[in-house]
Amino acid sequence: MKNNEFDFLYYVYKNAASITLPRTSSAQYSAGVAVSRSNLKAGDLIFSSTDGTGNITHVAIYVGDGQMIHAPRNGKNVEKVSINNSYWNKAYVGARRVL
Repeated sequence: MKNNEFDFLYYVYKNAASITLPRTSSAQYSAGVAVSRSNLKAGDLIFSSTDGTGNITHVAIYVGDGQMIHAPRNGKNVEKVSINNSYWNKAYVGARRVL
């Protein structure tokens, strides 16, 4: 089964910035350098735990103004959402800068 979020991020970074990211969100979490939530810049990767375990299960791209773009799951379109809504605020684990 394809995983949209990984394919989405891999495609964006490979084609827009010539950066090849690791395949999984947990492996991507070791790429680049850590960045605090208060210092996010457009292009930073945002990592979340969407299953409540605290383990990284989802990754998105920060686009500025408290917004991120992500591929929710197979069959759903890429969407832009607030990182500060109750769901994503709770799921937030950390961020990395790879650009």
